[in-house]
Formats: sequence, structure tokens, C-alpha cells
Amino acid sequence: WKGAFEMIEERPLTGFGYGTFPVLIGEYVPSAAGADAHNTYLIIAAEMGIPALISFLLILFIALKNALWLLRNTEDKFFKAFALGYLGGVFALIVANIFGSRLNSEDVSSYLWVLTGLVMRAVIMKKKHEIV
Repeated sequence: WKGAFEMIEERPLTGFGYGTFPVLIGEYVPSAAGADAHNTYLIIAAEMGIPALISFLLILFIALKNALWLLRNTEDKFFKAFALGYLGGVFALIVANIFGSRLNSEDVSSYLWVLTGLVMRAVIMKKKHEIV
């Protein structure tokens, strides 16, 4: 993590570019050449800058806020269960990404964004009274 913080400190706004962390980390921590940061948030900030990390966290916050709204405002058992499952899964993913780079997996990342899209669509449906 020390090397990741040094990279972020050197280029906080733009980062070094997507996918460059394993290539460049060896310049900051020679023993970690080619290694992963084991922290998604540090990788995002080092590769794409702090603004990208803030944008990513903002998107997650908006999705979580909408899932919580759906959970509280629908009476449909399926949508309640879906919203609750989504909230639990995303909170678990947020914590897991502190100690690993789980979003590097296309499977995990795909599920996150597909389910996030479904939550947002369910909120729209609820607001248009298409669901109870």
C-alpha cells in the first residue's frame, strides 16, 4: 500500500493510466514489482486519479441510496428481497475491496453493474407506479 500512496501523491489528479499499477509499482517498491495493491480504491486512485475514485464512490453511494429507498418504499416482496440482497452484497463488496482487488474480475464487476442497473430501473418503475 505504501507504494500505491506514493504513486497517488505523485499524480493525484490524473493517475498513471488504467492498467499501469502492476507495471509501475516496482519503481516505488522494488520487491513488489508486478504485484497488485490488494486494495481496489488505491488502484483506482493510482491509475486514474483521486477524481476517478471519488466518482466511483459517488456512483456506489447513489446506487446504495436508491436501493435503500426501494427497500423502504415498495411493498412487493420480490423487490424488497432484491433491494436487501443488493445492499448486503454491495456492502460486502465494498469491504472486500479494502483487502483485495475484486473488481478486477470481469465476473464480479459485471454482476455489480448489471444488478446496479436493475436497482435503478426498479426505482424508476416504483416511482411511475408500475410496481406496488
